[in-house]
Amino acid sequence: MTTLATAPAAGASLVSVAGMAKTYASPRGAVQALAGIDLDIRPGEFVSVVGPSGCGKSTLLKCVAGLEEISAGEIRVGGKTLNGPPDGLGVVFQRDVLLDWRTVLDNVLLSTEFMGLPRAVYRDRARALLNRFGLGGFEGRHPWELSGGMRQRVAICRALLTDPVLLLMDEPFGALDAMTRDDLNIELARIWQDSRKTVLFITHSIPEAVFLSDRVMMMSKSPGQIIDIIAIVLAATLALWEIGVRLLKPSPLILPAPSAIFAAFLETPTLFVRHLGFTLAMTCIGFVLAVVIGIALAVAIVSSQLLERTIYTLLVAVNSIPKVALAPLFVIWMGTGSAPKIAIALMLALFPIVIDMVLGLRSVDPDMLNLARVSKAPAWAILLKIRFPCALPSLFSGMKVAISFALVGAIVGEFVAGSQGLGFQILLAQGQFDTVRVFVSLMLLGVVGTLLFFVVDYAERLLLPWHVSRRSRHGNSSRHA
Repeated sequence: MTTLATAPAAGASLVSVAGMAKTYASPRGAVQALAGIDLDIRPGEFVSVVGPSGCGKSTLLKCVAGLEEISAGEIRVGGKTLNGPPDGLGVVFQRDVLLDWRTVLDNVLLSTEFMGLPRAVYRDRARALLNRFGLGGFEGRHPWELSGGMRQRVAICRALLTDPVLLLMDEPFGALDAMTRDDLNIELARIWQDSRKTVLFITHSIPEAVFLSDRVMMMSKSPGQIIDIIAIVLAATLALWEIGVRLLKPSPLILPAPSAIFAAFLETPTLFVRHLGFTLAMTCIGFVLAVVIGIALAVAIVSSQLLERTIYTLLVAVNSIPKVALAPLFVIWMGTGSAPKIAIALMLALFPIVIDMVLGLRSVDPDMLNLARVSKAPAWAILLKIRFPCALPSLFSGMKVAISFALVGAIVGEFVAGSQGLGFQILLAQGQFDTVRVFVSLMLLGVVGTLLFFVVDYAERLLLPWHVSRRSRHGNSSRHA
């Protein structure tokens, strides 16, 4: 039996698949489902695998879970050759696989019974997980009394109950409606940010994979092979775009070729870089102000029920108004300079920061607070030394969303009243029916938005080395020394 109790050495892969193949026997001869699979997943990574139906994605997951024997190659989990399902493994299948004769709570606790773990020890954790997934009060219900989304939430709680080191998820949201699927994606992303478990996620949806993952892998049609990281999708898209334009010859006013867009940038690179610099400055200033103000508002909301009822309600109301509709007011109040662009960027970035910071401040372990109270710590010390550090991972989750919103806000401001920035360049090119230059600005915005996201992500990794979600990268050996 492979065990994950001790993670591999720093820098090593938790899951390593080398030259793996899987062949099934059939009355008509052998069927090769997988061929030449090479895959490495580092501790704490969220890796998604996408591909067409029948390409072997689920088979790959079952092989990594030790549920299917491989025909060739090797799978190593935790540095050891896989021989059956490893310890420290959690699996969420395509179907929820709930037992109708057991209650919701009993279904979540089922794995502890199979493992011979003390039920009483895990009962409170099961209730806490159900509460987190919005199922508080449903512990005594049966699966047939729940909706599809609720049943899948129970299945995820069951997989997370024993705090697995490796979580395998086989299209867990594929059968759900779009709204429920989006809700569960957001909750799963937050849980991963908090725990930074190693996740292998199977899905048909590229947007879902990109939203959730560190890396996205593509699989070809049967026999399934991993053809490359998702970057190949971008390269293929650009290549097909170029070929399609050359073959179909649409008007450049409708769709220019990538080569024409790149050539237009090279004609006046200094101009675009200058306007990009202005947009970037407005974005960053608005973002920094949003972080400062957002933290202050979150602390106020958590500290006072009165402020929560007033500030929180006001934020929700303002956030529901389209920002383009509010932008002219900022121009009337602040003029046509930099101030309205910064204000709009701030306004768009503020809401996700406040929401996630409030969540973080309220998610502190009660025992930590009790420790401080026993020591008679004043309220300000509890805030600075316990609540605020515990909320930082949630804050960074909000900042990753907010940085993109701040960029959108800066562009909206430049649309409404601007003489500088990429938003202004887009409007100028639109007035001249210069589609190529519009695309240049759009592509620059896409590149900058991606880079800003990764800057925030790098800052999180640099500033939060103490965070428990990072310790999975260095193993848990200290607990077993």
